Parts: sequence; structure tokens; C-alpha cells
Amino acid sequence: MLINRLAALLARAPRSTNRKALVSRLALESLETREVPAANAWLGGNFWLATSWGAGHLPQATDDVIFNAASPSLNVPLGINLQVNSVQLQSGFTGSVVFGPSATSVGSVTANEIDVYGGSVTTGSPVSVTTFKQTGGLTTLNGATMTASNFSLSGGTFDQPTAGSDITVTGALNWTNGTLNSTANVANVNLNGAVATVTPTSAGTVTLGDNFITSNGTSLTFNPGTIVWNNGNGIDLGAGTSMLVNAETPLGGCG
Repeated sequence: MLINRLAALLARAPRSTNRKALVSRLALESLETREVPAANAWLGGNFWLATSWGAGHLPQATDDVIFNAASPSLNVPLGINLQVNSVQLQSGFTGSVVFGPSATSVGSVTANEIDVYGGSVTTGSPVSVTTFKQTGGLTTLNGATMTASNFSLSGGTFDQPTAGSDITVTGALNWTNGTLNSTANVANVNLNGAVATVTPTSAGTVTLGDNFITSNGTSLTFNPGTIVWNNGNGIDLGAGTSMLVNAETPLGGCG
């Protein structure tokens, strides 16, 4: 009797027309692959040997190439097209890095960031970088050019010893200390659509041996302090650009 009643109740119960609707499914979603920059310090020796590099391989596009207090100097072989995430000359580095000794050297340097905190770096190969920062040491464009979205100089010397060793900035230029080209020549800083600000630290003095050439809507601001132009160079304001000189900002020697 009891069995008959249970059968009758089950017969009256609603039945799912789609069992799949009652089943909860789990799935794995494929995510995009992301490369994480890896530190790769120069240990010294043969550039081409993996054992000469801290990461155990030659510099790759995702590497942060580091020159630290223990790193010796490096002359990068001619003809190298170096493409890395960043190049860092740390404050403890006392050696030199040379990317092609002169403008006749073939090759190039491409990086998201170049940081010069100590030592010296010289290139005769063109440089393309998103962000260049220098707080100390010496950077030399030896007949080469540099194109940077952002350029920051707060110490040390950035030298351009030959005409044509030009810098082109397309984003932001911030200069607070240090020397921008100490050599008597006609090298240029091309400000192409940039927002450029010169703010000498503690209203002190910065020295420039370049021409500033503005174009494509650039705005150039000089904040309090003294800007000394060596070699009688000056500012070439292009059409559609602007310059603001705040009070107490002598432009000494500007031609």
C-alpha cells in the first residue's frame, strides 16, 4: 500500500524537460599571456656568452639590463640592434658602457626606459626610448640621435659633442639640474609637441649648450633660476608654440 502511494506522488511531481539546465558547469577561461620584465645584470666577460649575464642569457626584449657596483665596463659589439625593456646605470656603477663608438657605427638601441644614475654611457647608434632619466653620471650622444617621449635631467651631464647629435622630445621634458651639452657646437633639443619645463633646483643655475627648437604646439616654461646658454645658442620658437618666462629667470648668454 505504501509503495503504491509513493508511486502516485512521484507520478504527480513535475519533471524537468531539460536535465542540462539543472547541471552547473565549471569552465577554465584562457587569459592573455603577459611577459614580466626580468633583471639581467652585466657580470663581465664575453658579451655573447650567457654566463656573462646575471639572468643566464643575452639581453632580451623583456629584460632590465643592469649595470651595478659590481659590473665592469662594457663595449657592446658593433652592429647590435639592442632591444630591451630598460637599461639602468645604477649610482654605484663607476664604469662605462659604449653602444657603438661613433656615428659610423651601425645598430640601434630601443628601450622603454633608460636610467643613468652613475658611470657613463656613450652611443654612436640612434636611441629610441619612451622615458629617459638622468640624475648623475655622463651620457654622450656621439653623432647619434635620441628620440624620447619623456626626458628628465636632474643631475650629471648630457653631452652632444658633435653637430647633429640631437635630442627630440615628443612628450614631457623636465630639467631641474645638471648640464645639457657642455660642448661648443650647434646640436639641438627639438621639442615636438612637448610640454617642456626648466626649473633650476632651489632657483639655482643650469647650463645649456644647445638650441631649443619648438614645433607642433610645444609649450616651454622657464621657472625661477638662472639658465646659462653656452656658445651663444638660444631658442627658436616655431609657429603655434608658446614660451613662458617666470619672474626672476635670467637667460644668461642667450643668443
